[in-house]
Formats: sequence, structure tokens, C-alpha cells
Amino acid sequence: MISLLLLSILQDSVFVEDPVAAGQDLFNRVERDLGKALGKFESHETLPEKSPWWDVIGVKETKISNDEAIEDLLRAVTMVLAGEGAGDLRAEAKAIQKAIRDANFDQDEMRRKRDTAPAEDSLGKAEDLIVTSREEFDEMILESQAKQEDLRLALLEVERQFIEALSRTGLKIEDQAARSLLGTLAGERFSDLAITIANVRLVTEQLHRLADESGEAPELTRKYYGLYVLLVRLVDVAQDDYVRWVREVAIPRLDTILKDAEFQRQEALSGKAADPDRAEAFQRNVDQLELTQTAAVRYIEYLKIQAEGVERGNVEVEKDLRLAANTWRTVDLSLETADLIRRGSEAFGALMTLELPPLRGFEGSELRARFQSLERRMAEPLQ
Repeated sequence: MISLLLLSILQDSVFVEDPVAAGQDLFNRVERDLGKALGKFESHETLPEKSPWWDVIGVKETKISNDEAIEDLLRAVTMVLAGEGAGDLRAEAKAIQKAIRDANFDQDEMRRKRDTAPAEDSLGKAEDLIVTSREEFDEMILESQAKQEDLRLALLEVERQFIEALSRTGLKIEDQAARSLLGTLAGERFSDLAITIANVRLVTEQLHRLADESGEAPELTRKYYGLYVLLVRLVDVAQDDYVRWVREVAIPRLDTILKDAEFQRQEALSGKAADPDRAEAFQRNVDQLELTQTAAVRYIEYLKIQAEGVERGNVEVEKDLRLAANTWRTVDLSLETADLIRRGSEAFGALMTLELPPLRGFEGSELRARFQSLERRMAEPLQ
């Protein structure tokens, strides 16, 4: 069974060369947008619930518009946090995977041309300069296969680096699961979420240090704790966005693919019954469409379980957010802030435990290839 376990991200399990420096760097990069969000957060209670009747074009800020502005700023911060650690590796893996597919296509094309190419010893000197012989096609195919093998080795190295990058965030992952995260759109979304949570913890630890160093300066401690509240909210928004994407975008798209496949399957069955001479060809189409349906159904199950796991973690995050916001508004923070933030950073280490469904059905090369084809079909309209 392939399983992903986002374990407790304790200091001794995060293999970062210098977590303090990493936290400082991340904090510096997100402080501006977090600061803007904090300003809006601080003014939130003074705003009306909705615009007055005369404000027909919505000029006056309201609690609703302010919430939307805060969440937009937090999503901008999330883009920075999610990009740390694995984004470049995923792009590199995609490029290599595409090059491997292109090589397969080129080899098929060369084999087709080779079948009708003349033998080298049948060509004259003039023809040899302009006509590609069967032997030359053989050499070209072997050369392409050698390059393809180099690409496969390069992909294995990228996968190794990807696993290493995720392990530094505290995400413990098996090799086969890492390949799934590298090769699927849903996997990218999930790893973005995991990396965001891990990097939120680094930034939170930096806030803890800053709050500790500020002593009893009320304004500074209030600011640092306010930023911590926003980081909790950022995780809440990121989790909500992931669950919404699964349920409102990915699964409906797969449902559409399933309906299309079933329509074509019925057409193929009708054609098979009506035309016995072509029954074998129609049956091959039926088999291929049923593979697509199997892949789509299992992928939907996979996404549902991921979304449910994230949603379970989100219940606890929303409780933390409610408490943190209430604490920020009602408590004298000067002596308590550093300790509260420290406890918050520890909580990020155990946000969720996710068990992904078994993908044993994809161990067969044919079904696995269909799963990958389905992913490519999904990716274009979803990105």
C-alpha cells in the first residue's frame, strides 16, 4: 500500500542544514504581504458587515471584501512557501518524462520508415548521400534508445532529490508514492500543501524567536502574534482550496471523462454486434475504454481519500484559528506571545495524517500507462 504520512515535524527530524537561517529567509520574503494582511486583519472589526444601500458600486470596504483581500494576500504568501523545496524538481521531472515519451514516438516513426528503407548495400554512391538506409535507421534507433536510457537515469535522480526535499519538510514518503506525486496533477497539489505547512512552521519558529527577543514590548509582541494568527489562517485557506479543487474541479472532470468513455464503449459494443467482420477491432476499443474507466474510477477514489484526510486536519486547524484569533483580541500578549507561538509551531508538526489508497491496480504496465495518459488528458484544462 502506498501511504503518505505527514509526521510530527520535530526539530531533530527536519534535515535542513540551517533551519534558523531558512526560517529567517522565508520570513523576510513573506513579511511584506503578511504585514499588509495584518493591517486588514486589525481593522476587520471596525468594518460594516455589508455596504450601505447607497454604495451601489461597492466602494466602501466591508467585512466580506476585507476577508477576500486578506485571503488573496495569504494565497500570494502560499505561492512563495509552496515553491520552496520541490517546485523546480517537479518541472524538471515533467520535462524528462515528456522527452521519454517523445523518444518513444520518434522510435516508432523510425521503425515504420525502416520497414520500407533499402538495405545499405543496395544503394549507389549518389543514393547513399540522400537516402537513409535500413542500417542507418537501426543505428538511429539504438542511439535514441541510449539517450532514452540516460533520461530514465536522470529521472531516477530527480525522484531521489524530490524524496530528499520532501523528507526535509517532515513528509515521509515511499519511492513509488514520490513518483505518483511527481507524475500527477493531484500529487503536485498535495505536495504543495505539505511543503506549505512545513514552511509555515519554519516561519512560525522565526516569529517565536523574534517574539522572545522583543521582551515585553507590547506593540512588537502583538504584531508577531497577529502574524502567527495569519499563518494559521493561511494553512486553513490552503487546505480549503485543496479540498475545493478536488471536489469542484478534478472529480467533475474525471466524471466527464467517465461519461465520455461509457458513451464510446456503448458505441463500440453496438458496432461489434452490427458488424461481425470488425468485431475484433471493436472489442479492442471496448477493452481500451474499460481500462480508461478503471483508471478514472480508481483515481476518483484516490482523490476522495486525500481530500477527506486534508479535511480532517482542517477541523483542528480551524479550532486553532478560532483560539488564536480570540487570544490576539482579548489577552495581554506581552509575556505570553513567545510561548503561544512556540506551541503553535509544534502544532504544525502534527496537522494531519494522510493514508492514500492502495494503487496496486496500477502495477500492471498497461493500466499504469492508461493512468498516466488520463493524467495528461486532465492536466490541460485544469492548469
